[in-house]
Amino acid sequence: MEKLFAVASSTFLVWLVALFAYTSTLKLADPHARHRLNTQALLPGWARGPVAAGVPYVELGVALLLVLALTRAVGAVAALALGIAFAGYAVVAVRRATAGSCGCAGDFRPRVWADRRLRAASLSRSARSAFSPRPR
Repeated sequence: MEKLFAVASSTFLVWLVALFAYTSTLKLADPHARHRLNTQALLPGWARGPVAAGVPYVELGVALLLVLALTRAVGAVAALALGIAFAGYAVVAVRRATAGSCGCAGDFRPRVWADRRLRAASLSRSARSAFSPRPR
């Protein structure tokens, strides 16, 4: 059972690092991603610019924190916080029926709402697994 837990934890960790590295790279490589986030009215006006500029770097930083064993717990907390923020952003987008893309590898139309919930749940589970006591 201990071996199974170790494999599951390692799998979640690799998936989480890949997710944050992938989404940050998409945003950094796309010159229009920052503009898309700036033009969506899902955030208050004062927050749009800093969020649009900072999110890709925060995601990349979280991926790096998760890679290093010494900083993995901090990375797990940051991943959980980003997962909660993303879920909140998705809820606001769905409630306002926003059909645009934030550059996060998808859109927020209601037909993809189930996928967003699954991703948010996976992020939360992955981050929690870093703090779960290991079986002895």
